[in-house]
Amino acid sequence: MDPALKEELHESQLFNVPRLVEHLFPDSVLPLAVDELAEQLVNERSFYWNPKRETWAGCPDLTDPSQDGYVETNLAVFLNAIGTAIHEISKKNSNAKVPSKRRRWDMSTSTKPLPGGPSAARKPDLILIEVGETPSWTTIKVTAELTSNIEIKHQQHNENQLTNGACMVFSSQDERRFHIGVSFCQTEVRVYVFDRAGVVGSVKFDFQKEPKMLIRLLAGLTLSDPSAIGFDPTIRHGPGGKRFVTVADKEYEIIKTLFISDNIRGRGTVCWHARFDGTDYVIKDTWANVFKELTEPEIMKMAGDVEGIAHIVAEEIVQVNDRDDTTANIREVIDAENYHDRDLHADLVIQAHRRIVSTPLAEGLPYFSTKKELVSVLIDAIEAHRRLVEEKKILHRDISMNNIMMYRPTLPEAQPNPTDEGDTHASSIQPHSTDAGESSQMRKGILIDLDCAIVMREDGRVSNPATIGHRAGTLPFMALEVLMGLPNGEEQKPRHDLESFFYVLLWICWHYAGPNNAERQNFDIMRTDIETWIAGKTFVKVGRCKRKDMRSDEEIFDDSVLSLFAPYFNDLKPCVERLRKKMFTETDEEIKHQDMIDILEETRKALPDTEDWTPDHDKEGYGLTGSKKRKLKSYERTLEVIEEEAEELPLEPPAKRRKRAPKIEKRSRWTKPIPANIHGMTTRRKARLQFRGLATSGLTCAPSCNL
Repeated sequence: MDPALKEELHESQLFNVPRLVEHLFPDSVLPLAVDELAEQLVNERSFYWNPKRETWAGCPDLTDPSQDGYVETNLAVFLNAIGTAIHEISKKNSNAKVPSKRRRWDMSTSTKPLPGGPSAARKPDLILIEVGETPSWTTIKVTAELTSNIEIKHQQHNENQLTNGACMVFSSQDERRFHIGVSFCQTEVRVYVFDRAGVVGSVKFDFQKEPKMLIRLLAGLTLSDPSAIGFDPTIRHGPGGKRFVTVADKEYEIIKTLFISDNIRGRGTVCWHARFDGTDYVIKDTWANVFKELTEPEIMKMAGDVEGIAHIVAEEIVQVNDRDDTTANIREVIDAENYHDRDLHADLVIQAHRRIVSTPLAEGLPYFSTKKELVSVLIDAIEAHRRLVEEKKILHRDISMNNIMMYRPTLPEAQPNPTDEGDTHASSIQPHSTDAGESSQMRKGILIDLDCAIVMREDGRVSNPATIGHRAGTLPFMALEVLMGLPNGEEQKPRHDLESFFYVLLWICWHYAGPNNAERQNFDIMRTDIETWIAGKTFVKVGRCKRKDMRSDEEIFDDSVLSLFAPYFNDLKPCVERLRKKMFTETDEEIKHQDMIDILEETRKALPDTEDWTPDHDKEGYGLTGSKKRKLKSYERTLEVIEEEAEELPLEPPAKRRKRAPKIEKRSRWTKPIPANIHGMTTRRKARLQFRGLATSGLTCAPSCNL
C-alpha cells in the first residue's frame, strides 16, 4: 500500500465484520432472492455445482501461482459463467428486476496497467465493468485481487492492492459514494467497502463450502442497481452525455468537473461547474463530519453577503433510499457491543454526504495574468478576510493557495435572483475601482472553503472552547505559532491567517515560472532548504525550521528563501522582504490587515499593467507543462487540510521516514481544468511524506475551485 494511504486509513479499518455481504446485497436489491437462484444453480441437476464433491464445476485451481494472467483469466471465465447463469435465470422470471446493462469480469489489466487514472501504473487482477465498456479507471465498477496463498501476509497484500485501487477509483470518478473490492485467497473470499470514513471488511467465506454466499455476492455485484455498488443515484444522466443533479428542488446541469479529491478517507470533495437557468454556479459535493458544532453551510450563511467571500445559494444532505446518505449506513451492520474492536468502532467519525451550491464561479490563483493581478487578488482576499473577522466574527483558519480564487465580477445591473429569500446571487458582488490606466479586465480575489472556520466572540476569542488547542490549516501555509503549539487556553487568531497569506505568496513565487499557470519545470522544493518546512518529523520541528528562516538576517533570508524565486518574480522580492520584517523582526506588535494591504498596495501600483513574458522566450529554461522543455523529476506529495489536537505527533510513520527524496519514475502528466493539488507537487500516488491520519475530524484536500 502507498505509505500515504496507509497513514490516511490508520485506525479507520474495521475488519472481520459478520454479515457485511448480506447487508450490502439483501434480497431486496437482487433480481431474485438468493434461495430462488440457488434452487437452479446449486442442486443435483445443475451444470454449475458438483453435488458429489460439493464444489463449483469449472472452478480453476486457485492454488496455482499466476503466470502471465493465466489464473486470472480462468477465474474471470468461471465468475462470468455463474453471472451469466444468474442473469438468464432472472430474465425468465417475470417478477425479477433485471437491469438493462449487465456487468462482466475482465482480466485484461492483470498484466498491464489500467489506463485512465491519475498517473499511477496499477494492474488490478480483475475488474468489473459493464458489457461493452472499455476497461479504464473511469469505467471500473469493482476491483478484485487474487493470491494462491492463504497466509496472512498474502491476505494483507490483497488488502493493500485493493486499497490502492480504491484510491484510483475515487480519484477518477466523481459519482462515487463508496467502492467495493473483493479478495480471493484461493477459495477464501473477503469483501471490502471503502468510503469516506475508512474501510469495512467482511469475515471470510469459502465459496466452495458456501455457494449461496457466492451467488449473493455475484448477483449483487453484476445485477443490482449501481447505487448498491457505490454509485450516486441522485445524478441523472441525460441524452448526449449530459448530467444533472438536484439540490434543494432545483435541477442543475453539470457542465464539467472542476475538482476530484484524491483521498479515500475524509471529505472526498468533488466540485462541479453547474448551470441553472443560464446562470453559472459551483456545486461542492462533500462528506462532512456530523459532529461539528457548525457546518460549513451554516458558517457561509452567517457570512451572508460579505464581499469577497463565496456566497451560498442552496445546500442539502443527500438522500439515498429516503434516508440521509452517511458513512454510518454501511457500518450499522456492526454489532457495537460484541464487535472485537469496540473502541475503534466507537471512535470513528461519521461523514454525511452534503452538497453546497455557491457563487461566483472562480478560477485558481495560479491562473493570474500578471504580477499586478496576482498582488491585487491577494489584497482583495485580505480585505475579504478583514470583513469576515470584523463584521461577522468569523475566522477562516485555512488560508492556502487553493482557497484564494479569482473571478470576474458581473456588472451591477439587476438580474433575476434564482435563490430563495436570504440567498445571495453572484450579481451582488460588485467590481472594485481601479486607478487610471489600470486594466479594467483585472479579476477580483475571493476566499472560499469555510469548513475549518470558527466563530469568535465579541472579545475576539472563539465561541466554541472545543477548538482551543487544535491546529487547523494546510501545512506549508500554517503560522509559526500554530505549528509550534499555542499556549494552553489560546486559539488561532487573525494574525495567524495573515501569516498564511504571506506563505501563499512565497509558494507562488517558488513554484511558478510566470503567469497563466506556468509551473516551473526545474524546481523541486524537496531538494531545497525549504524542505524542512514540510518534511520535519513533528509539527514543532517544522515550526522551528520555518521560524529560523523567517527571523534570520537579510543575507540568510535572501539565500534560503528569496534566491528560490523564479526570475519572473524578482521584482516582488522587496515586497516579500518588507512583509517578512513587518511580521517577524521589526516589532512585537501583531500585524494587522491594513499593514499587509499597505505594503501590497504600494507594490501593486509600481507594477506594470501588461507584461510580455512567454515560456518560449524564457531563457532560464522554465515553461509551461507539456512543452518540449524537459521537466525534472520532482518529489511528489499532497498538501491537505489538517485539523487536529496540538500534540507532538509525527508527520509520518517512523518506519516510513526517509532522509532524502526518492526518485520518481517518468510518467505521463494528468491535467485538469483546475488543478487538484498544490502545483509543483502533483498527485499523491507516489508520495512518501504525508500528513494523512492526523485529523481528528476527517481529512481533506483543499479544493481548487469555488466552494
